[in-house]
Amino acid sequence: MAILVFTGGKFPSPKTVKHFFDTTIDYVIAVDSGLNPAELYSKKFHFQIDEIIGDMDSLKNPKKRLKKYPKESISFFSKDKDFSDTELGIFCAIKKRKNNEPIYLIGGDGGRIDHLFAIKILFQTENAPNLWLCKNQIVISLGCNEKIILSNITEDNYISIFPSHNNKEKIDSEGLFWPLENVDWNVNYSLSNKPSASEVLIHVEEGRFIIVAPIQSHLKLFQDYQCLN
Repeated sequence: MAILVFTGGKFPSPKTVKHFFDTTIDYVIAVDSGLNPAELYSKKFHFQIDEIIGDMDSLKNPKKRLKKYPKESISFFSKDKDFSDTELGIFCAIKKRKNNEPIYLIGGDGGRIDHLFAIKILFQTENAPNLWLCKNQIVISLGCNEKIILSNITEDNYISIFPSHNNKEKIDSEGLFWPLENVDWNVNYSLSNKPSASEVLIHVEEGRFIIVAPIQSHLKLFQDYQCLN
């Protein structure tokens, strides 16, 4: 089960990430020009778009594009607002959660660097989506008592791990060339690490971490030791 949030910017082709869609799609939110990938993916994976939100400043011909959708499914916001369209999409997804379903953010790659920083900060909070599917990489938010198993990766692939810097980070791993247990997370991070086995297990004991892996990675994500899939 999963809730999808599509946002503007570069996004992976549906063919590249089809292994992430072997699950029930509970709710789909398109944010502004995220309607473009949302419609593309909806045709490929046969789901409906439940809600469209944003200031619509980057959606071409919004009146024409939105005409086919029910008015009650569309929420317009002013350009002058406290949160970005992507953040509004994530907040909406959190409200729609019923059984702690994972939230996938799709798109938002490339473009303005300040938007990238804003999403990075979002990943350092409890409001972080579980997965962010970028054009060529996947970003995973992993919090306390959560773990992930990555597969379908080779020694030529890179995996990077960044702390949220709350001074209480503790993480361990299996299957990485450079183990994470010895990193001083107060001053360092693990950039361009690589697998030393067919599977990589990363387990967060304290704090929150951001994991960046290749888009073709297959994963099993666990929260409080219960698989989310």
